[in-house]
Amino acid sequence: MHISHFAPSLFTTLAPLLNSMLDVKADTPHRKASNSCKKILSDMIACYQNTICYKRENATFEECLHNHDLNEVDENCIILRRAYAQCRRNILNGNFKMLGNPLSR
Repeated sequence: MHISHFAPSLFTTLAPLLNSMLDVKADTPHRKASNSCKKILSDMIACYQNTICYKRENATFEECLHNHDLNEVDENCIILRRAYAQCRRNILNGNFKMLGNPLSR
């Protein structure tokens, strides 16, 4: 008999044991390694939408994204853009696949 025939029953019998050993509660979210850069991306987009560059007429988001003029773009937006780029690079880095991306927390 193949092991896949035993897997569902084995899992159902081991799941309560593992939950008690790991102290997993149903009402608390499970902690997983985060490899998402969504928070930095949303913060960066919100930051750029509040800049002078984005609020002027006929300026696209991409133009403001590549604009490094500190009179039109806040320095925090540029820092967030660089942090987002580093976060995306860290996703491909094998060292962070098990531990989680430190920039995505």
